Amino acid sequence: MYYIKNKFFAKAYAFTGIVACFCSGNIIQTNSAVISLGEDLNKRFFAGFIFAAITMTVVVGGVSKISKFTSKAVPIMSVLYIALCFGVVFVNIETVPKCFLNIVRGAFNPASVTGGAVGSVIISLVSGASKGVFSNEAGLGTAAMAYSSSDDDDIYNQSLYG
Repeated sequence: MYYIKNKFFAKAYAFTGIVACFCSGNIIQTNSAVISLGEDLNKRFFAGFIFAAITMTVVVGGVSKISKFTSKAVPIMSVLYIALCFGVVFVNIETVPKCFLNIVRGAFNPASVTGGAVGSVIISLVSGASKGVFSNEAGLGTAAMAYSSSDDDDIYNQSLYG
């Protein structure tokens, strides 16, 4: 929004960016996390309230508080994710050889090739695009808002932040 010369388009870009951040990211991901808690509406409400409180606390502090929070939270989340992935594999260790066998069988089965090529191309494109937006903001267009707030006058250093 800082780079757009026309004030109307700059404001429109900022507004749609805010709507996209809340609707396509926070609401969907929070809903997925809350649904995983089961059918108990009290648990769901409480978890949603906790997510909202944490988000409000971090966002109200501005860019510096967001960066401080994420610099601590992302490494913890990464370690937890990897540990839980290994945990799932170890809990189901007896099915791992069968999974690899199914992968190899499916890869060399002619029916899998033709059916998979025809039927899954569109599904793969849609799924890949949506996962790209959720995992790294690719194509959403809001990353420019974070990068434009840097205080580095050197454009080459600023591009490294991106």
